[in-house]
Amino acid sequence: GQPADTPAATAGVNAISAGFLKPIRVPLLSGRWFTPGDHRDAPRAAIVNQAFARRYLAGVSSPVLELNWSSESNPKGAGWQVVGVCGDVRSRSLEIEPQPEIYLPVLQFPA
Repeated sequence: GQPADTPAATAGVNAISAGFLKPIRVPLLSGRWFTPGDHRDAPRAAIVNQAFARRYLAGVSSPVLELNWSSESNPKGAGWQVVGVCGDVRSRSLEIEPQPEIYLPVLQFPA
């Protein structure tokens, strides 16, 4: 939904299993968590953190991410539907502000 000359977004990408963020009490702010139904043959799903949503998704409804890596299991330009927004995690240091993060289901991760 962005103009073609919009700069590419940069964010950390993490492959996680369904339920990974719940035990560490990361809140789900909108949408849904991953489920076992988010498998290899299902539509590609992504959860982004609040920092990502604030920076890149303001005013965008039902966003589809275009991730820029290429492999046999992720042809360049494959879309990942954002199904949820979760709270930020200070994974690097308590002193560093949370950075934009994208979480992908490990069963769909093109490693």
